[in-house]
Amino acid sequence: MSRPTQPDLGSVSHTTRVDADRLATGETYAQTNPPHASPETHLARLAADSPATSEPIPAPIRGLPIARLDSSKSSSQAHYVVTTIDSRGRLADRSPLRVLRWPAGMPIRVSATSGTVIVFPQAAGPESVTSQGHLRLCPDIRRTSRIDAGDRLLMAAYRGRGLLIVLTMPVLDEMMQAYHLGLLGEASP
Repeated sequence: MSRPTQPDLGSVSHTTRVDADRLATGETYAQTNPPHASPETHLARLAADSPATSEPIPAPIRGLPIARLDSSKSSSQAHYVVTTIDSRGRLADRSPLRVLRWPAGMPIRVSATSGTVIVFPQAAGPESVTSQGHLRLCPDIRRTSRIDAGDRLLMAAYRGRGLLIVLTMPVLDEMMQAYHLGLLGEASP
């Protein structure tokens, strides 16, 4: 299959008139725009070659602006995650334990009230992080906290304090309601 020696100007549908003129004279893009030419140089050459009646050539796009982050807001001191608990008492998400740098087998102390579990490291503690790195809540703790298999729990890891707090959704609902009612200046029901 041989290539035509002269370019077929009828098939040039998406080129400018200047590019079409260059094709007609046999000039190539590489000849008129060497590889080291910047986009500004290319635009300047196009402007010089175009007739005065053509529309102005737009300035080159430099890229999207970068959003500035508001540094006046302080970041949270806690690592929050919502996770589930299985039938054996293991919490699925291990990231809070990694944030706290609690390795597998680390002795911990777990205490609970209705809907809230507090976990902290304790030498020779009665509980420990599982060998797979999960936090496991024993049946007594689950019963006291009213936690059932499949429940969603909020885990808050406070690295600076070496503390992990686990909240049930009903406790979180009560906290959110009290907070928002306080913002509105209303008394809680």
